[in-house]
Amino acid sequence: MYYADYTYYAAKYGFAGTKLNETQFLTYRNQAQGFVAMITFHRIEESGMTESEIPDAVKNAVCAVAEYLKAYDDNGGALKASETVSKHAVTYYREQGTSKESEMRKIAGVYLDGTWLAYRGI
Repeated sequence: MYYADYTYYAAKYGFAGTKLNETQFLTYRNQAQGFVAMITFHRIEESGMTESEIPDAVKNAVCAVAEYLKAYDDNGGALKASETVSKHAVTYYREQGTSKESEMRKIAGVYLDGTWLAYRGI
């Protein structure tokens, strides 16, 4: 079972993603889904949800993390701070003391924080 597919990623009323083509999305989706499953304590599988019942928050988290993973691979974890068109200069930055996992948690948290899926309590 996949939490999000490319159709959802690219759909106007889905995630509306444009940073990844279908091949790239499929490459990074499994890693992103594994991470989202971990931070949601595998509650989607345990609850018996079908693919059609998966909340948009989960689908969006997978899509956003997949985009981050691609950017991480392309730029060694640095994010684009600025870009100049003439003479094409690009500046990247990476926050001190942040890890790949902490950035992924921040990105997924935008969609999952406040949901029962990310609740760490009993």
